[in-house]
Order: sequence, then structure tokens, then C-alpha cells
Amino acid sequence: MAFRVHSPRFVITEVARDEGAGLELCRRIRAAKDVKYAYVIVLSAESSKMNYLDAMNAGADDVVPHPFDLSDILLRLRVAERLLQLKTKVHQLEGLLPICSYCKRIRDDNDQWQAVDRFVNQRSEVAFSHGVCPDCYHEHIEPQLQKISKPNPAPGS
Repeated sequence: MAFRVHSPRFVITEVARDEGAGLELCRRIRAAKDVKYAYVIVLSAESSKMNYLDAMNAGADDVVPHPFDLSDILLRLRVAERLLQLKTKVHQLEGLLPICSYCKRIRDDNDQWQAVDRFVNQRSEVAFSHGVCPDCYHEHIEPQLQKISKPNPAPGS
């Protein structure tokens, strides 16, 4: 499907009388997985409420009945652009994770704080392999090793 290859932000299709190709295109676009949202405008040969509902049920975002002129389409595209920009902003905000600056635990949807690895494990198939970075090794591990390797003075000496 060309839609998957090109990932358009807007799609304008037409529903002529007795043809369902435009509505089928809407259904296929909405059924497509792992693609960016596209704003779909259907140009309709008829202006009945049933055609409008059919188009909306198929996944159209807007329906423009015939007759129309270019200014009708341009107006709808301007609205579509604003909606897509807002959708992008909402998607970015949903991607923010509140994380503690000190312990690095994450606050979940229930206002519970939990370790990053547990949070990610519950929401994905990511597996963590724990290790120690060089900075933390020098700051935390080496002092502990030095403390352990120093002989304890005998009592009373």
C-alpha cells in the first residue's frame, strides 16, 4: 500500500455514487498499524447525512460534499494541519516520564514510585542487564574495595 511507503499527513479521497473505494481506503488507513496518523478528507458526490455517517464510520476526519471549490479544501487542510500539530504535542507530552532526581525512580499512572527497570519491565519486553559504569565504579566500588582490603588494626595496638 502506497500509504505505508509515503506516510502522508493528509489524504483526500472521493466517494462517487455507488462506489465504495474511497470508504475502503479510509478503512484500510485506519486499520494500518505502526503508521503515523493521517487526516482523511472525503469528497462526497452526495450530501446526505447517511453518506456523511458512512464516511465518518469508515474513518474519515472530514467530509466535503459536492459541489465544492478549492477554498473549501484549503480551509479543511488548514484545520487538519492545526489538529495534527496538536496531536503531535499531546503525543510528546504523553511520552514524558516523571523521574526522581535523586533515586531515579519513576512515578507511574497511579502516583506510585518504582524503580526504572521494574517500570519498563511491566510495560515492555525489555530485559535489563545490570552493571556498573566507570564513574560509579570509581566513586562507589573502589572506596569499598579499599576499605575491605585494608587490614583492621588489632585491638589495643
